[in-house]
Amino acid sequence: MKALVTGASSGIGLEMAKYLDSLGYEIILVARDKEKLESVASILTNKPKIIVMDLAKMDDIKSLYVLVKNDDIDVLVNNAGFG
Repeated sequence: MKALVTGASSGIGLEMAKYLDSLGYEIILVARDKEKLESVASILTNKPKIIVMDLAKMDDIKSLYVLVKNDDIDVLVNNAGFG
């Protein structure tokens, strides 16, 4: 099973990544801050895939799609936001 979590560097995204990891999911973490994503990755049991992107930018949204379109993702936690 595989899950993609956007906004995974803190808050709800972080908690969802930890929860899904505890259920045995392979996790793809997406957020703007590489250091924070690496920090999240260090506390997960299963080694996640890290993708650093700003999903407020249309080009990054398209790039993310290209990167994961063949990954057979079972769960999407679309938590990216700004403000």
